[in-house]
Amino acid sequence: MYQSIFCDVERQIKGFCWEGLAGMVRGWLEGFLHQVLLARQRQAIGADWHQRYDHRSTWRNGYRTRGLGTSFGDLVIKVPRNRHGSYGQDVFDRFSRRSQQLEKEILEVFALGVSTRGLSRWLEDLQIGLSPAGISLVLRQVDAQARAWHHRCVPDDRWPFIVLDGMWVRLMGAKRVVLVAMGITAGGRQELIDYCVAQQEDQPSWDGFLQRLYSRGLKGKGTSLVISDGAEAILGAAAENYPGKDHQRCIFHKIQAICEHLLEPRQREKILAGAGRIYRVENALQARRRARLWAAKWRNLEPEAVRTFMAGFSKTLVFLEYDRKFWPLISTTNVLERYLRELRRRLKNICAYQSEQSIDRMVFMAINGVAKRGYPYNTSKTITHNT
Repeated sequence: MYQSIFCDVERQIKGFCWEGLAGMVRGWLEGFLHQVLLARQRQAIGADWHQRYDHRSTWRNGYRTRGLGTSFGDLVIKVPRNRHGSYGQDVFDRFSRRSQQLEKEILEVFALGVSTRGLSRWLEDLQIGLSPAGISLVLRQVDAQARAWHHRCVPDDRWPFIVLDGMWVRLMGAKRVVLVAMGITAGGRQELIDYCVAQQEDQPSWDGFLQRLYSRGLKGKGTSLVISDGAEAILGAAAENYPGKDHQRCIFHKIQAICEHLLEPRQREKILAGAGRIYRVENALQARRRARLWAAKWRNLEPEAVRTFMAGFSKTLVFLEYDRKFWPLISTTNVLERYLRELRRRLKNICAYQSEQSIDRMVFMAINGVAKRGYPYNTSKTITHNT
């Protein structure tokens, strides 16, 4: 009981201290900016108060008030006025209606997945009056950065491995898919190449996305392998834009596809465990031998599941032709799936987006937020199907 009382008192003291400190800082800033504006006005007029001077340019004409949002709350500043002309209020040109630091903090908090209404309530607690519409205006400055990022040149020799996947987000009255391409360098580092918002995850959408990457420099000369979950749309688009390149189908998705065709759920764990052991080998020959034994064991009990797994089985063994140190990275799409899970966590607080542009804006901000946390991550943190 005493501990809860102590915590309540501690929170109240902290609140009082912050409110008092913020109030003092707001008062000091309002006075300081007012004095700066008075000095600028005196310099522009060429005379002090009540000073008669033949060469003065104009006369003083009272004051007007102007608001300025800061990290310490909203300021109300008395702005001196002249009867004719202006005197260069560059302090407001620099800060506009909000300080740059406040706008930066708004963008950083929004990138964590906080909605505009939640952010508005947070600012209100800090005595900063900014409506959801005003927050949206701040967020629109990200659009220019996102456009520049989408049109930047893409190096062709940086990523020998490219991972492709998509994630669905909710739009007002519909859904949209975000197509994502991630590159893996020769040193094992995962880097996001680009993304785009599309209406469907079909071959024309993937084909358009890869064609734009091709026109920006990613022509595939330095690419050896494309990794995907095995969707036909990705397979077709990759073959069309990067012909002759190897294609690895994610072994995790291949194994999970068995579950959709099981007739006897009680054997699920044994069947999946046996399928997973097929890939714990040194070469493709051993994997094919284990696959034949596994299929012979379960074909009579689960014919449809075995048929589904064996269809296109050879496309899941392509990773075995590469250096062993890359196997955890290129045998599955987990490196990109982990990245997309982090993006979904940041995007889930917004139930539905108003437009595709708002989706693009939020994904771009989330990507920058993920990058600040250390992603793309190194190979020691990679999650594979074995873990």
